[in-house]
Amino acid sequence: MFVKNEKLNETIEQQRQELLVQMHLANMEAQDEWNELEKKLEHMRARGEKISDAAVEAHEELGEALFDLGHEISKGYKDLIDLF
Repeated sequence: MFVKNEKLNETIEQQRQELLVQMHLANMEAQDEWNELEKKLEHMRARGEKISDAAVEAHEELGEALFDLGHEISKGYKDLIDLF
């Protein structure tokens, strides 16, 4: 009976060690994947910030251009009214 228990204990220990190695490797692989995703996230955030800044600037410029155009149209209508 003692020999069977010893053999079972050896088998369990071998399986345990194999699982520890596999978990360690899986953890390393997961960590690598995490790091890659973090790089992509940082890249996305940086690009998003640049795009947002450009959109704000374009919005301001467009607003100014529309205001100038509106002012020009208003002046043109006033000039026509003044002709009569």
